[in-house]
Amino acid sequence: MLRLLVLACTAGLLTAGCDELFDNGGSQTPADEGADTQPAFDDVDAPASGPTDSGDRDIPWGAGGPISDEYAALLPLRGFGHEPNWHVSVDADNTTIYRQTEPLVSFPTRQPDVAPARFRFDHPDGSVRVVFRRQVCRDVATGMPHPFTVIARPRPEMFEGCGGDPETLFANANWTLALLGEEALTSDRELSIRVEDGRVSGSGGCNRFMGGYSLTGESLTLSELATTQMACSDEVMAQEGRILDRLADVSMFDLTDADGALVLRTGLGETITAYRAE
Repeated sequence: MLRLLVLACTAGLLTAGCDELFDNGGSQTPADEGADTQPAFDDVDAPASGPTDSGDRDIPWGAGGPISDEYAALLPLRGFGHEPNWHVSVDADNTTIYRQTEPLVSFPTRQPDVAPARFRFDHPDGSVRVVFRRQVCRDVATGMPHPFTVIARPRPEMFEGCGGDPETLFANANWTLALLGEEALTSDRELSIRVEDGRVSGSGGCNRFMGGYSLTGESLTLSELATTQMACSDEVMAQEGRILDRLADVSMFDLTDADGALVLRTGLGETITAYRAE
């Protein structure tokens, strides 16, 4: 029987169980473009994996049961894509898939089916699935990174795109400022940046700086940066001045594929790179 199914898939006779593998040709771009080709969603039609998370940890309820605190804390979740324009909204009550503004299908939000690197919300009868893969995805319309690559499957259609809150990729974490363009930053004092609760703060190697920030669907900007007034060596002060000037011109952020470094980018393409502090 298995041999017959394999032959049927190869011949294109079956679709429901054979299309787990998708070319990365959609309107969104996963972060690891340079990596070896691998299926973006290898489990859209796979059977439920049972109540395990990352393969080795029990979750309070199995898939389809009451949603656990861990996943309730992620809600509301949103995924979206282009060509066609679509979006999916997952809140505590319902999961709804839209084409443009028209709702295509809605079903109760229950505990997702969880496997390594992804979680999946299923319609009770298994006819519709929404997968959130923990893989950075960049919206091709704006370049904005998002924490999830998303697929929504209201049969017979299938949509692929990005999802989640971009702010979760960099906020509430300590970052060490390391590079100004290609120039390595050095100082006997702290070089750092942190974004939290609508504020940005850190140290330029001599003085503390603080200010506000704004994150929209298209940009990240820092504003009203102010510093303390300590004096350091001319070399350190000159470097700090370059850092602050660059921060004031930031218009976007990204994460490097290789090591997850935070890259703050200006409209002219100039960068500041920071690494997550231990």
